[in-house]
Amino acid sequence: SFQSPPLLSDVFYRVKVAEDPVNLANSSCSTASDVYRVEVVPAPLAPTGLPLTEFCQGETGILEAIVSGGEGVNWYETPQGGTPLASNTALFEPPSAGTYYAETVDQRSGCLSVTRTAFELQYVAFPDVQDEELRFCEGSSVLLDSGVSGATYEWSTGATDAVLSVNQAGTYTVEVTNSAGCSATKTIVLESIVRPSIALVRSEHRDIRIEVAQTGNFEYSVDGFNFQGSAFFDNLVGGPYLIVVREKSGCGEERLAYNHLVFPRFFTPNGDLENERWTPEGTSTLNSFELQIFDRLGKLLFQSNDPAFQWDGQSNGRPLPSSDYWYRILADGREVKGHFTLKR
Repeated sequence: SFQSPPLLSDVFYRVKVAEDPVNLANSSCSTASDVYRVEVVPAPLAPTGLPLTEFCQGETGILEAIVSGGEGVNWYETPQGGTPLASNTALFEPPSAGTYYAETVDQRSGCLSVTRTAFELQYVAFPDVQDEELRFCEGSSVLLDSGVSGATYEWSTGATDAVLSVNQAGTYTVEVTNSAGCSATKTIVLESIVRPSIALVRSEHRDIRIEVAQTGNFEYSVDGFNFQGSAFFDNLVGGPYLIVVREKSGCGEERLAYNHLVFPRFFTPNGDLENERWTPEGTSTLNSFELQIFDRLGKLLFQSNDPAFQWDGQSNGRPLPSSDYWYRILADGREVKGHFTLKR
């Protein structure tokens, strides 16, 4: 056996063998071996690769070190010393998240890299998204928010921003993907709050009833200031009113100028100076007016175009008997029919 000195380059050796030391100098009495070549191999470079590798929680995390051909990798928990966690493999599945160290092994010579390379493994949580149910006013737009920043986004509409402006009710989804490639899907159900639309206003003797074209969370007013949840207003005097219907959460309102016409159901022209004339309420502010009064057989007894008229129960200068009488009124293009009682 022979222990060489420290070597810095390749060296060639032979060994001569003889039966007796004195014969080593005699080529006829000794034999030289084949050449022993000692190759000096430089230490391999430390591995390269991603210093940080992220995986989604629940996935299997694997670290990868990059080395040249003919080289392997040993993995450690420490930058120096220690026992390998895995040997001669470029791929390593750590037992948990953390920092691990890889050294290069020259598979031909067994030489190791002078240093080790740090590789960090992290497990990343999936994006924290919360489903939502939202409402917005009909005819407006609303911003839908993914609720996560610093990610990539893919909405069901094809948009790729963190927020999405929409003006239609429906169900929207957004897939949120973080830097580790972990994805979660958020669902937003969007409901449209309808704006009120007045379909009809009716005078029912002294009462006003408001009808809307939609079903909604509305409140009602006949003066624009005082609101109530019912669309029915009772015991009102005849005259002009401002009908207002508004959505309670602020999603719009509709206003309508309305003339409430009240027609007495009876009058008593008997000379006691009380309730002597049949006097409709609310006609004095009309722009156009036409009144006709008939008996039960349909005979025209009285007519007037004066919005401020009063009827005394006479026709052609003579008092009419106690009975029911019918009227037809055209008030600003609105036709109203009904009947009343004359009592003597």
